[in-house]
Amino acid sequence: MRRPWHIPLLSLLPLVAAGGLCGASPTSVPGPLLGPDTLSVAHRAAMESELDGLRAAVARDELGWRAGETSMLRLTPEERLRRLAERPWPQTSRGGEAARGKGRKTLPPRIDWRDARGDFVSGVREQASCADGWIFAATGALESAFLRATKGGRLPDFDLAEQQALSCLDDYGLGRGCEGGWPEDVFWLAENVGLLEEGCQPYAGDPQRACDSHCPDADARRWRFAADGLVCAAADPVAIKRALVEHGPLVTTLSVDAGFMAYAGGVYRPLGPVLGYHALLLVGYDDAEGCFLVKNSWGEGWGEAGFARIAYDADCDLGNWTRWVEFDPSAMGPFAAMKPSAQRARSGESLTFRDRSLGVNAPITVWEWDLDGDGVVDATGPGPQRFVYASAGRYTPTLRVVDAQGREARRALEGGVEIVFDGPLWTVDAAAGAPDGDGSPARPFADIQQAINAAAPGDTVRVLPGVYRGAMNTALDNAGKALLLLAAGEPGDVRIDGEGEHRLLRLDAAGTPVGSASPLVRLEGFTLERGADPLRGGGILAEGVSLELVDCTVENCQTLKDVGAGGAIWCDRDLRLERCSFLENRSGGDGGAIFAAGGSVQLDGCRFDANAAGAEGGALWQGGGVLAAARSAFVDNAALLRGGALGLLGVNAGLDALRFTNNAVTAPAGDLRGGGAVAWEAPGADLLVTNCLFTGNEAPEGGALRADGGRLSGAQLTFWGNRALRRGGALALMGTGEADPVIANSILWGNAAPEASEFAAPGGAEFRHCVLAGGAGGKLVIDLDPRFRDPDGGDFSLDDDSPCLGAGAREG
Repeated sequence: MRRPWHIPLLSLLPLVAAGGLCGASPTSVPGPLLGPDTLSVAHRAAMESELDGLRAAVARDELGWRAGETSMLRLTPEERLRRLAERPWPQTSRGGEAARGKGRKTLPPRIDWRDARGDFVSGVREQASCADGWIFAATGALESAFLRATKGGRLPDFDLAEQQALSCLDDYGLGRGCEGGWPEDVFWLAENVGLLEEGCQPYAGDPQRACDSHCPDADARRWRFAADGLVCAAADPVAIKRALVEHGPLVTTLSVDAGFMAYAGGVYRPLGPVLGYHALLLVGYDDAEGCFLVKNSWGEGWGEAGFARIAYDADCDLGNWTRWVEFDPSAMGPFAAMKPSAQRARSGESLTFRDRSLGVNAPITVWEWDLDGDGVVDATGPGPQRFVYASAGRYTPTLRVVDAQGREARRALEGGVEIVFDGPLWTVDAAAGAPDGDGSPARPFADIQQAINAAAPGDTVRVLPGVYRGAMNTALDNAGKALLLLAAGEPGDVRIDGEGEHRLLRLDAAGTPVGSASPLVRLEGFTLERGADPLRGGGILAEGVSLELVDCTVENCQTLKDVGAGGAIWCDRDLRLERCSFLENRSGGDGGAIFAAGGSVQLDGCRFDANAAGAEGGALWQGGGVLAAARSAFVDNAALLRGGALGLLGVNAGLDALRFTNNAVTAPAGDLRGGGAVAWEAPGADLLVTNCLFTGNEAPEGGALRADGGRLSGAQLTFWGNRALRRGGALALMGTGEADPVIANSILWGNAAPEASEFAAPGGAEFRHCVLAGGAGGKLVIDLDPRFRDPDGGDFSLDDDSPCLGAGAREG
């Protein structure tokens, strides 16, 4: 039975009157703290469409809050509903009548128990796929009651075992597991049985788990709470605010609508139909904003890092069945607690441990620290204590404290301390790695992201042969670090497969000081395949990061939307590619394989086959910067509008020893777009093309190359078998008067167009020592068959009796 008495806590009303609970409204609040993006392309597209509709509705109805991508919105509609109870709360209370307040005449304008000369609100939890928010709301209130009663606002956290209530309440005929329940049942369990801490019965979200504790001394570790009561059955804002002042955080309920899933900040008002019912924790209020402050149990990826502000007048049943709970510390001994500077570190690194223990009823006089868990005291006194772990492994630091009344407490650090291999070479093995690996050759990681997380800037991650898939091997995040990712074995032995659902790597410069050089990420020997993203970089997105790929293959990657860019790679800093292949990548917009914006691009010994863009640059689109491309081949690439292989805008470019074969711009014949192989538009810039072959390329204008503006120079070039649907079978040189294009020591033969079968140059062009079908004005231009050995077979070497032999000039 519940005890029909109420034990008053240490009064906080003087603190309220002094302003200790009434801090100013925060100048900024966090949004959702989202984890890695592992959504499939189709799921993300559906989510973004839904989010667009919600944002439009928020703006239309002038609701004033921010809809955004949250961890809840990332779920399928079915998964979202699993977090909610299907039935509303009962019409009559199971926990007695509403209690009268203490009659305080005036209330402070704002209370936030997270910032009341200490933080008296425990951490944000994640209930996962179970409608047990009623348990999390109740344990949240109990945790706050403990923190308030013991003045524990400096504790790192206090975490009760929600799984205990989920597993054990059924033994007493209470609760309905993952189908819903009543917070007062959890209060009953806390009062009559006692609640364990999280470490004794970790949360699994499964009501079928046995009602068993992992702690052998569980009976001695149960926390019993003294009293609880009803604030109001129907929402009463004044009564709720008074109860927040007198009792601290409160359990309450609300009905959840569709908009609540996408809440990312601001003062919430409902949007859309009711989906189900939920319980959460009231942690304060703010009269200036006209809202209550609440903590949810949907993780930090929702709301304002797991919290929300809900308007007083929000029509969502917030405040119905609001309850308080209190804890009696009078018989309590000390509470041992510590806070380490980190719980994961490299061997040889120093960690600092700070005391967070509570004396409660008498001051602590003895501290004994066993920091490596071997049963031997390593340090005494209040600290802080520093300790160096020489070897990799998992350690369980323990602190024993004794108060002035001789009562003691002992507590091991929840989760312990993991000391990892210190690199700088980290090993990943899909076949032999283990979840508890440390990245050493003897204990490799199983997933690539584990190694990246462990690595320091400048380290090397060595990936052993195998196929790497899944959340920890795609959407890889470098966390701002400069890294070398090295594939072991032969090129192609290590494959990262996005399965057409996920981008493969997302690289950024997070944490890099302003003005510092961009971090460099280098990949060697990988095959990257089937990466996908709706908008940017289906294979790799590199923002603020210089990127190098050596001996890599990137194939069948794509950006899906018609404004998508960079099917294989999207980058905005320098890009260097050596001996790489890009095969059958697709972009809905520019850059079928690569979209480069602003940095310099270097290609050497690369091959681009069958890449396609829905706009410009079938293989590569580049805007600004410098392009240096050498000893590479572009075959069967296509773009709808410009540059079947290369679409270059405002780029200073040097192209040497390149082969362009059967690339195409697929715009209709009447369109003035062009450059079947290369489209270059760069007033004021320079394009130098040397030792290149253009054959079988096609476009409306400039079957091989179209140049608009800038200064073009070419030498030792061969154009054969290219075709324009309108004019300029080989070249369309659309000068702007800056300087006439100059072509030297080159062959233009066998190209076709209805107008100007070899070249179109409305602004003029100069040819020197060239073989040109139909002839042209210039220095030593001859109109004779160059006599290639086997052009249809791809052999463009000259016969011994070719008129070209000896006809060129050393200069030019």
